[in-house]
Amino acid sequence: MIPMRTILPAGIDRKGIEQWILKHREILWLKEHCLFLDQWLNSENILCHTSGSTGSPKEIELSKAWLILSAQRSLNVFKLPQNAQLLLQLPADKIGGRMMIVRALIGGFDLHILPASSSIDDSRSYDFAAFTPHQLMKSLEQDGQPEIAQIILGGSQVPASLESTLQSWETLVYETYGMTETASHIALRPLNGIAPSKFFQCLEGIQIRSGEQDELWIRFIEGSSEIQTKDVVKIHSESEFEVLGRLDSAINSGGIKLFPETIERELSMHINESFFFFGERDELLGEHLALVIEGEEHELPDFKEILGKYELPKRVYWVQSLVRTSNGKVNRSASIGLLNAT
Repeated sequence: MIPMRTILPAGIDRKGIEQWILKHREILWLKEHCLFLDQWLNSENILCHTSGSTGSPKEIELSKAWLILSAQRSLNVFKLPQNAQLLLQLPADKIGGRMMIVRALIGGFDLHILPASSSIDDSRSYDFAAFTPHQLMKSLEQDGQPEIAQIILGGSQVPASLESTLQSWETLVYETYGMTETASHIALRPLNGIAPSKFFQCLEGIQIRSGEQDELWIRFIEGSSEIQTKDVVKIHSESEFEVLGRLDSAINSGGIKLFPETIERELSMHINESFFFFGERDELLGEHLALVIEGEEHELPDFKEILGKYELPKRVYWVQSLVRTSNGKVNRSASIGLLNAT
C-alpha cells in the first residue's frame, strides 16, 4: 500500500512555494522539504550537512548559484521531456534529496514526493527518479521493477548483483559520483543501455586530476578552488575516471595495499546480505582483512574461488543490523564500533 504522495507542481512561483510550505509544514516527513524551500526563497547560501558516513557530519554553506549550475548540468544530460514527472523518495536534509527539488524547480517539472521509507510508487509511471542502491534493491524484492524512464543511484557503491539485474531493463540507470561539497553529482556511470561503462564520465565543465596518492581532485567551476576527495582513482581521460577505493579505508596487509570497496564489488554477486570489509589489527601483517555481514549466520561460498589470495578475509563477523546514515548508507566506523562493544 503506497501512502498518499504530495506534489510540488511544475512552474510553481514564489507565492506558490510559500503556500505549499504553509500547507505541508506540519506533516512530519515533509518538514525537511519545507525547511529547504524556505531557505531557497530567503537565502543566497544554502546550509547543507555532509552524510557522516566516514566521520562526523559537517554543516557547510553552498551558494544557491552552485546548486542551480549543478542541476542544469544534470538536466543537460538527461534531456527530460517538457512535462516530465519526477519522483523524490530521498530525505530532503541531504544534498541528494535537495537537488531533486532544485531540478524540479528550475526545469519546471512536477515533483512527486513520498517518504524515503516507503515502497517505490508503482501506481504511475515517472520520467526521472533518484534512489540509493539499497532502496532500489529492497523495492525489487518487494514490488518488482518500477516504471521509471531514467534513474540515478547514489549514496553508496552499486553492488555488482544489482548492476547485473539492470542489464535486462529498459529503464536507463546511472551510478552517480559526487558529494555535498560538489552540490550533488559531478559524474555519471551508465550501468545499462547501449553503452554501459566501468568509468565515471564527468558532467560538462567539471575538471579532474589525481594527486600524489592517486586521490581525486575536482574543480567544480573554472577558476574556483579545487576540492580534494579521499577517493583513490585511475584517470582514463580528461573526463573519465575509475574509483578504486577510499584513502581512509585502504588496508596495508603485509605490504599489500587493499581497497575494501573493490573487493566488496567482486563479492557482491555471491552474498545477498549487506556487508563490508575492514582492516583488523594483526601483529604479523600489521592489518588483515575482516568481513562483517548483516543477518543470521549461514554457510558462505568458497571465497578462494571468487577472490584473490590477498583478498581473503581472515575473520568473518555476523551482526543483526549494520549502522546506517539517514540516507541508507552503511556507517562503517559506527558498525565496527558495535563489534568492539561486544
